[in-house]
Amino acid sequence: MTELTGLNLEEMRAFATENGLPAFRGNQLCQAVVRGLDFPEMTALGKADRERLAEIAVAQPVRILERYESTLDDTV
Repeated sequence: MTELTGLNLEEMRAFATENGLPAFRGNQLCQAVVRGLDFPEMTALGKADRERLAEIAVAQPVRILERYESTLDDTV
């Protein structure tokens, strides 16, 4: 599986074309990954493309499971 968070824009465009998508989809993927979206949330892509990409790539390998806020100051 390809981890998309490690790819720059040119690599993302190449990944898209290597997997049968137009190069501009690489731009959309890059924008979505930077925004922290996972495949189901990438509504700029068609459902079939999102499902296919989810089989061959990982968009967001890190998830915040719990959030802790300090009672002393504004740190999270």
